[in-house]
Amino acid sequence: DPRGFAPGPAHALPAQSPRAMGQHMDICTGRVLRAADEFCEGCPTAEAVVLNVYDVAEDPRLAFVNRLFRPVGAGAYHAGVEVHGLEWSFGHKSEAGSGVFSCPPRENSCVGDFIEAVSLGSTTLAKVDVLRILSELEDAWPGQEYDLVTRNCLHFCEAFLQKLGASPMPSWVIRWVGAGAALRDGALAVQEAARFGAPSLVSNLHAGADAVHHLVSAIDVVLECTRAPSIEVARLERWQRSLIVSISPGKPQKIGPLHQPEQFAHILPHGESCSEARGAEGEYFVLEWQPPCLFLRKPVPDAALQISGAPIRQTTFVLLNNSDIGVCPRGGNKASLVFRLDRKPSVSALKAERLMAGIGRSWSGGCSAATAPPPGVDRLDLAPEDEVPMEPAPRVPASPQGGL
Repeated sequence: DPRGFAPGPAHALPAQSPRAMGQHMDICTGRVLRAADEFCEGCPTAEAVVLNVYDVAEDPRLAFVNRLFRPVGAGAYHAGVEVHGLEWSFGHKSEAGSGVFSCPPRENSCVGDFIEAVSLGSTTLAKVDVLRILSELEDAWPGQEYDLVTRNCLHFCEAFLQKLGASPMPSWVIRWVGAGAALRDGALAVQEAARFGAPSLVSNLHAGADAVHHLVSAIDVVLECTRAPSIEVARLERWQRSLIVSISPGKPQKIGPLHQPEQFAHILPHGESCSEARGAEGEYFVLEWQPPCLFLRKPVPDAALQISGAPIRQTTFVLLNNSDIGVCPRGGNKASLVFRLDRKPSVSALKAERLMAGIGRSWSGGCSAATAPPPGVDRLDLAPEDEVPMEPAPRVPASPQGGL
């Protein structure tokens, strides 16, 4: 958690923790369901969900990093989710017990200054349902498992927001989570260099620069089709049934026949539609990369999508590696088109297969009926760097005896 780079008071629970909040004490000690009845009367049908974002000012090194990166939409932040009148977050505890805590909205006194309240839509869950979710999160988020980089308050907020069905956190809040350790080392190196020499500074700044480059760069993902409505996809070559998609931060990629026409021509050779609930440009779903998370977004609210066989109700979903994304027809409960997500693909191997297939076609001068591409596909979709100029084979004169 960027606001926790330096161990100390910043990791402690707020002074006004639920243990000091009278009737809310049960919320953080696991006795949520007993208090739910009196806490939950008069719930509205929809409740606003707000992300309260704080600066980390206790550590001057991190304050310097924030001032440096805030103009470009980044920084080190603490955050809490406000819903039904309380703000919830996650912090470190040295003793056993949950790290989930609550405080009055925008009044967390153990972190830096409050910066901004970000509206993330609303939830239709009543207070009793929200408390049941928090009861489960209490057990899943022990305070002793808090980690500055891999399991911090931003990760908790992501998990909580997903269960609420709210919008995801904005990228400027979470952009630097994955680079937290590298940025911390870069900040510490400034002080170390004065005592131990420039090599320490150079090494740590290189580590920070590498992490920053990774976060702002595009990622390649492979969507391998495992089910299609009218063909047996197992008979296709892997490069024919796979979509290679490059996704840059802030640039969502729409997935559909109009956006990857040549690749979909193998999977849907007859041009059939797998769902009537599609976006304005015919997309089945949208992928968006907001480091460190890859999001699946519905093109329209009533799009029937599944993740690993389970229908998803929210419009945005965090994708894990090897997830199965299913597209269902409107009103149906069985996916007719399924893709398996690979976030760590061997893209070069797939491109090599496509390249070799292209060379084979060019050398033979055409395709047989059995290997011909579907209608409308007359060449492979190769990246410019994959194109191989083909020259005609040299003509060898025959010998007088008719041999070579």
